[in-house]
Amino acid sequence: MNLINYKTKQIKLTPFLIGMLVLVLTLIIIFHQFILTPNTYLMYDHGDDGLKNYYLFAWLAKYGNSNGLNFPFGEIVLLSDSVPFIGSIIYFLKYLGFDITNYSIAILHIILFGCYPISYLYTYKTLEFFNKNAIINSIGALVIVLGCPVNSRILIHFGLFFIILTPCLLYLIIKATQNNKQTITLSSIFFLNLIGFYLHGYTGTLWAGTTIFIFLCFSIAFKKNRYKYLSYSFLGVIPTVIYTLSISLLDNHLWRSAHTTILYDFRIFFKNIFHKLYFEDIYIHDSLQFNYYFWCIIILTFYILVKSIKRQLKVKHLFIYISFYTVGAIFLLYGLTFFIRIKTLLVLIPQLEQIRDLLRFGWVSFFLFLIPSLSLITNKVNNKILAPILIFGFFEAINYQHNIYEHSEKNINIFQTSEKNLHINSNEHYATIYGFNDRSSYHEIIKNVYNISYHYHIPCINTYLSRRSKEEIFLQLQLLIPTLERSDELFSKIDLDKKILIYSLDKDMRWRNIEVISSNLYSLKLRDFISPLTSINELRKNAKLNLQPSDLKLSLSNPNNIIVDYLGKQNIIRFKPDSLSTTEEYQLTFWSYNYHQDSLGNNRIQITQNNKVIGQTYYIDQYDVIARKWGRVNVPFKIISYDSVELNIMNPIKSSPYYYDKVFDIPFEKKKRVQPLIFSEFNIYEND
Repeated sequence: MNLINYKTKQIKLTPFLIGMLVLVLTLIIIFHQFILTPNTYLMYDHGDDGLKNYYLFAWLAKYGNSNGLNFPFGEIVLLSDSVPFIGSIIYFLKYLGFDITNYSIAILHIILFGCYPISYLYTYKTLEFFNKNAIINSIGALVIVLGCPVNSRILIHFGLFFIILTPCLLYLIIKATQNNKQTITLSSIFFLNLIGFYLHGYTGTLWAGTTIFIFLCFSIAFKKNRYKYLSYSFLGVIPTVIYTLSISLLDNHLWRSAHTTILYDFRIFFKNIFHKLYFEDIYIHDSLQFNYYFWCIIILTFYILVKSIKRQLKVKHLFIYISFYTVGAIFLLYGLTFFIRIKTLLVLIPQLEQIRDLLRFGWVSFFLFLIPSLSLITNKVNNKILAPILIFGFFEAINYQHNIYEHSEKNINIFQTSEKNLHINSNEHYATIYGFNDRSSYHEIIKNVYNISYHYHIPCINTYLSRRSKEEIFLQLQLLIPTLERSDELFSKIDLDKKILIYSLDKDMRWRNIEVISSNLYSLKLRDFISPLTSINELRKNAKLNLQPSDLKLSLSNPNNIIVDYLGKQNIIRFKPDSLSTTEEYQLTFWSYNYHQDSLGNNRIQITQNNKVIGQTYYIDQYDVIARKWGRVNVPFKIISYDSVELNIMNPIKSSPYYYDKVFDIPFEKKKRVQPLIFSEFNIYEND
């Protein structure tokens, strides 16, 4: 179905070209800084994810790996949001002698904004398959592309932004159902899904899932071609297997959790869908952008379908509509956690537990609902009714794009050669760089750390990734906080005589033998940077009160260990504060076993007295002293009387998320923990 194959091609092409011109002008007017000078500014939002992902992409393009983060372990490229497919091509060109890494950010920006016209083209072509109204198709394609809820991810998750190209996949899928000679089309579907995985794991997952489910719908409906469509579903299955095997073969890192602790936190809520109707102020990245025009089109579609059924009217391409709606509904229901609340599904497909941000399933539903609905009502509704809805939708989409621009920080591109920090001696080899300061100035610090790290090929020590190895996190802490022992898994990878760079806005440095390089930049040897070894005995010296002694070795066999093995609220320890004062502030410390413990992040610690909370921490896995498999937790508190004080472990999940437990009325708090929590060595100190 070629756009230029019509006898009236000039008439047909004119609305399409006008729409393309409007799209390009709209983007240039709103995002002029990033389009006209693509290598000058960065367009991340006020959070840290966008800047981190710029850094990961630029590092991959220049050095060919993702070892800029998580020193000394690094990370595999496929589990970092570095847009591996594009970054690797730039690095490969450098390897061949064509070094364009100084323009890597410009290349990324051009490709990202280039996705808009490509998506517009294929949205138009998909709409044109269903109807021949070029004007409505052009306006509709504009509204769909500019109003797509994934658009805001251009500020933070560049690999995810490519989901805007979903209409390309839908067009190819439709084309594959129209005749038998489809080698090029089927190959295009396969490679689009495969490339999607190497842009971002979620992008590939959503595209492959769309491919699989739509072709499964066709295989069920059309018995004559059942096996043909069933075989087409492997165009989504095979790329999934290839990507999964890629990670398995490349990932030589230490233990990663098989479960995401926030699987149910980032799901689709009704406010994400109906936020415009509720008049709620919702974060731009959480909105599904199901705006007024969307609901008008959906309501009209429902009216037409009911009317057609009553009058027994034929609807052309009905089953393609049904397939799109079915898969869109499946994705939306999955995002609402309807399916994953059936625990058997997670047992059968454990990889699903790694998909934590379920809101993203709604992005594909947006296309699967809106494209067929707009096509259906174009054929059935007077254009005088439809045109105002689309024009209103266009202005809603323009407002959305303006909001995206307003959320961008518009900071200078720190990855240009001209922004290189020139105070560092290029002949000096630094092992790593560390940003040291409080959270209030974290963004300014991390921006400068990324600048130095990128230009001088120095990996960072204190940065984060969403899929980091939990075991490596706790090993890395031995570089930053006191420890009882030093692990070979960490220190065998480090030369303690090499230097570390420290970037800090704080002039009061706590290290000795420190060298000032320039304003806010310091260096010293790693052996002088790490804290000296300590011991349980040493830590006990200044304790005001020792409540539960360990065996000085923090062993699992210690009879004094306290084990918490139920999900509900459970008392850890109870004590009388006779030797404490109601006017002083104290710290209660205890050791928690952290080795391969999936459930640590799901717990809260509370200190209570007379049923009142007098101290608490939301982070049971944040430590001030580490001992490889153990970490010391610190909870500040102040007593209000001399009655008994309790230390309790809380689970913020009030009820079971699984239907099975609800149907059979199984109390969630009475359920056993898969991994019991283990505590040892309780002490109380005066607050410094």
